[in-house]
Amino acid sequence: MNIPEKYVFISDWFYQSDLWEDHFRTLDRKSRVDLTTKVEELIEEKLPKDYLELYSEFNGEQDVKGIGTFRGHTFLSLDMVVKELELYRDNWKPLEELNEYDRILSHPKNHIKIQYYHYKWIPVFSDHCGNFIGMDMDPAEMGNRGQIIVFGREEQINFVIANSLADFLDLNIEIIKENAELFRTESHLHDIYKQIRKVYI
Repeated sequence: MNIPEKYVFISDWFYQSDLWEDHFRTLDRKSRVDLTTKVEELIEEKLPKDYLELYSEFNGEQDVKGIGTFRGHTFLSLDMVVKELELYRDNWKPLEELNEYDRILSHPKNHIKIQYYHYKWIPVFSDHCGNFIGMDMDPAEMGNRGQIIVFGREEQINFVIANSLADFLDLNIEIIKENAELFRTESHLHDIYKQIRKVYI
């Protein structure tokens, strides 16, 4: 499967697993690849191939009432990504200017920069509460450029889920095929990934 096919496989499984009674949104197939240039301008980096491949097929999901296509999380459109990144840039401060309240723990150590948010963190999925699963384009010294991380206003610890978007999708497919009960619990999706990656405060 290519990257878009993997996403469809995962979102279809979530839809068919009857986790929620509410209506699921559908994927937006009106691609806006023109906005990837704007994203690159905002993060001052070239986007990874797997990210471009996903957004070449979908522009997130349709903005209608319903449950997000990624186990309740919204798959953000590029328009929404640009808005979030513009907000990050307007409020971002370098590490030396942050107070202790703004400094968040990270896992594994030295993989994610100790920041509340960063203008080079690209949000991909949102839980609608200010928390995101996204792509880190400026990792700490032991991290990987393009690694998938959890961050947000309610997260006390930012952590790495996978080394790339492709690896992240593969991880979810593996869970579906080998340990699907994890996704059938009532736990928040981020807590499920914390369990998998052994993230403890």
